[in-house]
Amino acid sequence: MTEYDAYGTNAHTTSEVIRLVTDLLEVTFTERESDYRVLLLTATPSPDPALHRLLSSIEGLSHLEHEAS
Repeated sequence: MTEYDAYGTNAHTTSEVIRLVTDLLEVTFTERESDYRVLLLTATPSPDPALHRLLSSIEGLSHLEHEAS
């Protein structure tokens, strides 16, 4: 099973989100088009409450969607 979560922001630029998230996590980013200024997608093998808490702690970053498959 894989857990997918989407986060978006209209409050930060792409470079700001990259800096904020990389300050918290070791990650790789891929640029894609979106209705949001910045859209951050995560995929984990199981629910990851710690990751959700870290990303939710970034002011202006909103949790948009969760899907398990």
